[in-house]
Amino acid sequence: MSPLKKWTKSLVLANPRFAERFYGMLTILRAKRAARDGASFGQSGEDAWLVRQLADSNIPWAASGFYIDIGANHPVVLSSTYLLYRHGWRGLTVEPIPSLCALHRRMRPRDICLNAGVGARAEERAFWETAPDVFSSFSREAPLEAEANGWCRVLRESRVRVVTPDDILHHVPEGIAVNHLSIDTEGLDVEILANWPWERSRPDLISCEASATRDHRSEANRLLTAAGYQPVKEFAVTAFWKSATLGGDFG
Repeated sequence: MSPLKKWTKSLVLANPRFAERFYGMLTILRAKRAARDGASFGQSGEDAWLVRQLADSNIPWAASGFYIDIGANHPVVLSSTYLLYRHGWRGLTVEPIPSLCALHRRMRPRDICLNAGVGARAEERAFWETAPDVFSSFSREAPLEAEANGWCRVLRESRVRVVTPDDILHHVPEGIAVNHLSIDTEGLDVEILANWPWERSRPDLISCEASATRDHRSEANRLLTAAGYQPVKEFAVTAFWKSATLGGDFG
């Protein structure tokens, strides 16, 4: 990042109210540009890679699958599932920030959006919201570290409803199999995987942001290997695993 960009970002983040408004407007502009371009919406092109892999592997549900997107954030910008949505998929998105959940319901009407967090227990937890909102987290350390590094501004702390992985499966329509589980929760990925009810749902593909740190990557891989999954692909911050029962020649 150039000195001018660093100075500009520092100026924006200096005032919480201004930072919130600025990044809100910036997100709208990014959403319009992303929707116009349409090639990829993910952080590192992982969604475009997934769509190609599904098509090339002759997966029968490649154009009509069902996803669960935990920590969905914005329905378009940096979304791991919006490209799938545009290709005919639908699913369940889970997002703790009410304004973003409202956007999901307006922009992705085929989806079900649950306004909550996900964790080991059903409870209320402290939640730290940031500008830009991608650093928002139930983990106090994650947003504070990002703020200290000049990446965001912590706006507010609130109490947010948290449900269990088993709870969110009650929102999946009866008879529908989960083809892709995406987890991006800024710190709770491993907790969610450790409490996933594999006897109720074994998604064909799983991606999570646990690859962002070495310790979390190792623990996520251990949990998923024990559950019968195999690593397939790793991007800058996201890794993919596939079920041993996934058909075709995926990966």
